[in-house]
Amino acid sequence: MEKKKPKIGIVFFAARWFEEVVLGGGENSREFLKFLNEDTGKVKDGLSKDNEVINFPVITSMEKAWDVCNKLLAENVDAAVFCFSVWSEDEYLLAFKDFMKIKPSIIWGYTPYKNAPDKSNILTLFRNSGIVGTFEGFGVVAKMGVKPFYVFGSSFDKQPVYEINKIIKAAS
Repeated sequence: MEKKKPKIGIVFFAARWFEEVVLGGGENSREFLKFLNEDTGKVKDGLSKDNEVINFPVITSMEKAWDVCNKLLAENVDAAVFCFSVWSEDEYLLAFKDFMKIKPSIIWGYTPYKNAPDKSNILTLFRNSGIVGTFEGFGVVAKMGVKPFYVFGSSFDKQPVYEINKIIKAAS
């Protein structure tokens, strides 16, 4: 009998500013959306091999954060992975306080690069800004009194996915 895969939710954060300004249209908007979809896709693909992944829209507001939290609870996931795909307001984590108290939660300090780029234009800077949101979120998480797990690394590294899968396996 094949064992059922753990059910996990993957939650990505991005600042409302990216949605309103950067995704407002034009070539930069298309390029930004392309890399955002590529980067979130790599995370999902990496975790889908060993888990049943429940995907949610990128959170860019408190309203969306509350909505996704309610959906996470309704899906009855075994655990959740929170990932700042680009810089984001750390307050979005507040919506997940109760969830993080009852379900294993993992915050992935994520970068989309195997190595730092030699040169950086503004879109490259944006693309690698999720780690800033992760670090800003430390204070919010500490004040909420929850104890999520943390992993760090890029989607090219096997270690973050290995660590996440180990936590999820123990949780399920």
